[in-house]
Amino acid sequence: MSVKTSLHPLVEEAVEKVLSGREISFDEALTLLTDARISTPDLVEAGARVTAAFHESKADICAIVSAKTGSCVEDCSFCSQSMHHSADAPSHPLLSDEAIMDAARRAREIGARRFCIVSQGRSPSERDFPRILSLVRRIRNETGLSVDCALGALTEEQAAALKSAGVSTYNHNIETAPSFFPAIVRTHTFEDRVRTVRILKGAGIDACCGGILNLGETPRQRIEFAFALREIDPEIVPVNILNPRPGTPLEDVPAADPWEMVRTIAVFRLVLPKPVFKLAGGREANLGPLQSEAVRAGARGAIVGGYLTTAGGDPAADRRMFASLGLSC
Repeated sequence: MSVKTSLHPLVEEAVEKVLSGREISFDEALTLLTDARISTPDLVEAGARVTAAFHESKADICAIVSAKTGSCVEDCSFCSQSMHHSADAPSHPLLSDEAIMDAARRAREIGARRFCIVSQGRSPSERDFPRILSLVRRIRNETGLSVDCALGALTEEQAAALKSAGVSTYNHNIETAPSFFPAIVRTHTFEDRVRTVRILKGAGIDACCGGILNLGETPRQRIEFAFALREIDPEIVPVNILNPRPGTPLEDVPAADPWEMVRTIAVFRLVLPKPVFKLAGGREANLGPLQSEAVRAGARGAIVGGYLTTAGGDPAADRRMFASLGLSC
């Protein structure tokens, strides 16, 4: 896609507003997303200009380990790990320390700067939590990686312990718009998720907080989702796109339109100029060769090497993609 110099007037107005330190309104964002007279290339260029103004020319590369998988008590409709669904997903208790250390070493080998320990469940168990704290310290000392966690809901005491152990960032997604959340999750509330994000930010841990596109939400709910994130003010926004899993309630959701996803990322960038957008689960399956356009539209990082229950692409290809766009890894 060639770089455009003249944009649709509404897009130009939005870019000028954001670059001057002001915020676009809900209605402006919704118009940008839905008005057929506004081209997606214009929005991609708008996202590129805003991203260049607020972010360095480098990609934040992260790898994860599904340290504890399956048999989850939550009923998230998109997730194959839920015990409420009939999906055929792996299930195992917390991996051994050496297995997690091996995963961290592999993460470093494939070029990741961050390594995230992910555990299923509502919150970390009393048995697992001390081991995780010890692993955080060990991974930092032995690999030099920044260590993140995604362990579910936290208490203030747990957040303080993670901070003391050296956790730099904690992932806890709000998943979708507040109005759509009850259609996706019933075993906890949207407010429950926001509460945990507030707790970790209060402990001085950066918030990695995003969600999943193409769950069945309306365009208006996508903008509602973006504005909910703006209120939370996370440091990192992981952008997942539904990759439907057999045996889950969302298994028959049609595949996302890749250009629609790129357009959405561009509009999200105008709403949220400061957080690092990280392409995450479903990016290969839904965006394919348009991943580079999603990067131009606003992404400044990616999860590489695989996800919780699905495989990822080639990390070397990811690094080449970022390099081709002028971003160091």
